[in-house]
Amino acid sequence: MAGEEPMYTDWLRHQPCARCGKHGQSQAHHATGHGKGLGQRNHDRMAFGLCHDCHRLVHDKSLGMTRDALREWQDAKVDEARCAWSEANMAEQESYDDIF
Repeated sequence: MAGEEPMYTDWLRHQPCARCGKHGQSQAHHATGHGKGLGQRNHDRMAFGLCHDCHRLVHDKSLGMTRDALREWQDAKVDEARCAWSEANMAEQESYDDIF
């Protein structure tokens, strides 16, 4: 399906929560406020990991942020997750290259 990156979202699920830092099973939260309609999620590359509790808080709009502040926070978390994903993939490739 278009817009899906299963390797990235699987990796996200094994990262600490981007809000509270809790380790364990994170959920892929797709950043909101980028022109998608209700019930339509963004591309997986617009996702970052949140624990169940923080994910619920975001969707219940219980973080006490304005819409613009929430969008900026989510965009920053997406950028952080994408950078960490890239670094993890580069380190994995370097390890692979060292073997061969």
